[in-house]
Amino acid sequence: MSSLREQRWKVTERRTHEQARLTSLTKGSWVLQVIHRTPDGDDYLSLLALRNSPACEKAAGESN
Repeated sequence: MSSLREQRWKVTERRTHEQARLTSLTKGSWVLQVIHRTPDGDDYLSLLALRNSPACEKAAGESN
């Protein structure tokens, strides 16, 4: 997380659940969600990058 913050990603949300931690970060029109889960004691990390821009919204609307 510290290296992402050094690259100007801003932490916007943190949530903790029984077996997972979620951190959301933003930079420009991008949202990065980092999910650290420990199901059954096995660690793994999921990254989800989302972009929210007028062009993305238009493409999403046209795909429906």
